Amino acid sequence: MTNKTYATAVKWISYTLLFLSIPSLFLKWIVPGSVYRTPIFMSHFFSPNNSNISLINTMPLPHRFFGICIEAVAVGLIIYALITIIGIVGSIERGEYFSSNIAVLFKRLSICMFLFVLYAPINEALMSVITSWHRGPGNRFLSITFGTPELENILLFCLLMIIATLMQKGAELQRESDLTV
Repeated sequence: MTNKTYATAVKWISYTLLFLSIPSLFLKWIVPGSVYRTPIFMSHFFSPNNSNISLINTMPLPHRFFGICIEAVAVGLIIYALITIIGIVGSIERGEYFSSNIAVLFKRLSICMFLFVLYAPINEALMSVITSWHRGPGNRFLSITFGTPELENILLFCLLMIIATLMQKGAELQRESDLTV
């Protein structure tokens, strides 16, 4: 398979995930317990265990609306990342492997995913409050977690930001070199 074939495959996978991201958000909160499968890349946010589904079933609609709003931030970051990936793949299909455009897109992607990883513990904490708020006093809870996976992801996306910055600087040096006689 050629690079263009891989690029086309990644582009169509990204379009499919993009298409599935918004319905997955609404299905969880509007029709909890419905029969659907969550896309793997969203399982961190959209794959509640059975106790969360029963909590969502008993929640009033205003609380469900707040749940949608909180998770919409994560979905927005995912959608932005997928659109950026589609842009990167488009540049690869045009043969622009180390252009300044690709460097900028990689930098945007790394910043977006870094924000996504930072938002994950905040999302979990807010979801724990929202899903238990409708219960009486003494039954509400706040769960804050920040573990090794989050730390590993932060380091990974920091490394990706450094690589993207180096690619951008390399593209600038190449442009200057091309202008030198």
